[in-house]
Amino acid sequence: MDRHGDALGELYAALIRRVDQLADRLVAAIDDQESGYRAVGSVPAADLRCSCRDNILTVLQQLADSTPAGLDPFDAPRATGRRRAEQRLPLDTLLHSFRIGGRVIWDELAGEARRTGPEATDAVLDGATAVWEVVDRVSSEVAAAYRATEQQMVQADAARTRVVLEGLLAGRGREPGMAAEAARVLGLPTSGGFAVVVAAEPDGGDALLPDARQILHSQGMRSAWHRWPEQLVGVVALGGRGIEPLRDVLRGFSNERIGVSAEIDVLADVQEGHLQAGTALATLPLGRTGAVLLEDALPAALVVAQPDFGQRLVRVVLGDVLALPDIDRDLMLETIRAWLAADGSPSTTASTLYCHRNTVLNRLRRIEVLLGRSVETTATRVELALALTALDALPGQQPTRTAALDRRPAGQAPNSAIRASAAR
Repeated sequence: MDRHGDALGELYAALIRRVDQLADRLVAAIDDQESGYRAVGSVPAADLRCSCRDNILTVLQQLADSTPAGLDPFDAPRATGRRRAEQRLPLDTLLHSFRIGGRVIWDELAGEARRTGPEATDAVLDGATAVWEVVDRVSSEVAAAYRATEQQMVQADAARTRVVLEGLLAGRGREPGMAAEAARVLGLPTSGGFAVVVAAEPDGGDALLPDARQILHSQGMRSAWHRWPEQLVGVVALGGRGIEPLRDVLRGFSNERIGVSAEIDVLADVQEGHLQAGTALATLPLGRTGAVLLEDALPAALVVAQPDFGQRLVRVVLGDVLALPDIDRDLMLETIRAWLAADGSPSTTASTLYCHRNTVLNRLRRIEVLLGRSVETTATRVELALALTALDALPGQQPTRTAALDRRPAGQAPNSAIRASAAR
C-alpha cells in the first residue's frame, strides 16, 4: 500500500471503530433534513438506527477493503431497500437519506484527517472519488432492492384486489365481515357512497387506469380497480359528495367507452352497481365514446336490459319505416328524431332539418300512414322514442330494406297496406 493508501487505511479503520457515533450522527441528520420518515411514520427508530449503522459500516469496509470473508458487501443496503419498500417509505426519501449518509461519512473522514495531520488530509482529498463511487454503488443496490420488492408488492396487491373485487362482484359483500375486509384491502372507506365504473378495453389498453386513479385521488375520491379481459372495473368512493364530482372527472376521458352506475350506499351493493354500470356501457352505441351514467340513460337501459323486448319494439313500431328504400328510410328516421327532439314542434323541426315547415308536416303525415296512428299522442311519442333508442343501442338493429321485410311472416303485407285495404 502506498503512503496515501496507508493513511487512508488508518482513517477508515478509525471511523469503523467509531461507527456507532457515526450512526447516531446520521440518525440526527436524517431527522433534521428529511421529513419523509416522520410523515410516513412506518420506520421504527430502532430500525432506522440499525440500518444507519449497517450501511455506514458497509461503505467503510468497502473503502478499507475489509469486508468479512463470505459476506456479500451489499447485504445491508439490499436488506434496507426491501424493508423500506415494505414500510411504504418513498424511494426518493430513502435515497436522500443515503446521500445524507454519504455527506456524514465524508465530513467525518475530513475531520479525522485534519486531526491526524497534513498527510492524512492530502490522502482524503486524493481518495474523494473512491468515497463517492462506493456511496453511489451502495445507493444503486438499495434502489434496485426497493424496486424489486415494490414490484412484488404491486403484484401481490393486484392479486388481493382481484380476489376481493371478484367477491364483491359475485355478491359476497353481504357476507358477515366481507364489506369491512374489502374496505381494508382496497383502501376504501366503509361509508359515504360509492359508484361502480366499467370501461371497455378491447385491446387491453393501459391508458385509463393510472390517469383515472390519480385524478380521482387528487379530487378526494379513493378508488380500487382491476382489469379483466376486455373490461376494466373500478369501485369509486364518492366521499359523501354524490355522483357529480365523478361525472366531472370522467368527462376528461372522452375517447374511452365508460359506463357508470347510480350511487350505491355500501360496498355490499357492488354487485348491483356493476350490473348497472355494465348496462350503462351497453347503451353507448358501437363506434361512439364517452362516459354514460345510468341515470342519464334510463330509457336506453330499459331496452338493453331486455334485448328481446327492444328488438320486438323496433319491429312493431318501426317495421314499415325500416322497410322503405334506404334514402326514404333514413329521411323518415331523421325526421322522427328531429321532431321528438323539438318536442313535437314542426317549425323547430324544420329549422333543424333546414327545410320548410310544410315539408315536415308532409313527412309526418307519411309517417302516420306507416305507423297506422297519429304521432301526436303521448303513447306514440313514447313508443317512437323507445324504439329509436333500441335501434341505436342494440347491435344489428340498423337493417336494410330486405332485412326489414324478412322479419314479417311469409305472405304478410306491410302494416300500411293492410290498413289501406281495410279502409277501402
